[in-house]
Amino acid sequence: MERVMTILAKYLSGKKENKVVLILLTNRKEFFKIPKEVKVIRTDFNHRNFNRLTFTIKIFKYLRRNFKTLCPDTILSFGGKYNAFVILATIGLNTNIYISERSRPGISYGKFLDILNPIIYKKATGIIAQTSRAKAFTQKQTGHNNIAIIGNPIKEIPKINVEKENIILNVGRFIKSKQQNLLIDIFCEIAPKNWKLIFVGEGTEMNYCIKKAKNTEISNQIVFTGNISDIARIYAKSEIFAFTSISEGFPNALGEAMKTGLACISFDCNAGPSDLIDDDLNGILIGEGDYQLYIQKLKKLIEDTELRKELGRNAIKKMEEFGEEVISQQFETFITSHLAN
Repeated sequence: MERVMTILAKYLSGKKENKVVLILLTNRKEFFKIPKEVKVIRTDFNHRNFNRLTFTIKIFKYLRRNFKTLCPDTILSFGGKYNAFVILATIGLNTNIYISERSRPGISYGKFLDILNPIIYKKATGIIAQTSRAKAFTQKQTGHNNIAIIGNPIKEIPKINVEKENIILNVGRFIKSKQQNLLIDIFCEIAPKNWKLIFVGEGTEMNYCIKKAKNTEISNQIVFTGNISDIARIYAKSEIFAFTSISEGFPNALGEAMKTGLACISFDCNAGPSDLIDDDLNGILIGEGDYQLYIQKLKKLIEDTELRKELGRNAIKKMEEFGEEVISQQFETFITSHLAN
């Protein structure tokens, strides 16, 4: 959320007709650099010093006070944990508010918000969904008639001139929904000679996957790098990106792999891969749970150099739809549409 919001703030503040204000809900240090043209408002209290009820009241007053002072033409709020709260803080202010959830469709934010969000979301001027499935879910939940599909901007990966190696790459947090353990099973069943399976990332399931890999007959072909800063180099060296996730809000790692021209294979999970991959054109989509077909298609990718190249070329072209400026323009058009009416 922070990365995308920072990209949008940079784009919008770059236009002289816009004044962009970023209101933060905590006083923690930002990870991404905020452009100097953007006014940043931070809380003057530490959320850790208060119980939840007291903190909620303080944040509500903080938002309400700033909304009254700024009188914004548009408010954009990110996150299912906060959107309803921000909408409530605008009641009676005659402000246009746009919201976006950034997690997979149907994720639970707790019983209270699961009931509250669909009701309060109806008050939003517009809703931004990251994927087509997210739009369908939100429309069903809220009945809202102004929902736009706008994906995440896929960051630019520096082009590095290195020789390709026989690498199947997986990038992502080691959590159960990413299913890296399944990818180990798939790789071992194929057991391709002179190929490596490389995992980039860390997380709670990493040690389990490392132990699992050590107990295989081809453990020397399975590599765990942890988090790395030079992600561009590993993308450039790899031939295939294998994605086994069963739950996504928007699959950024898959988008990055496609942007670098890797031949990508992914389960058609809920949600996101089907918004990026056109099956057999710029990647391969496998029905969720069809492990045997995944094995069959991955094996074909390993064996067919020309197929990998064709899918990679088409993937680069597809990712032009998710460039930072393209996505930022879509956000701007949608969240200012009321001004043209």
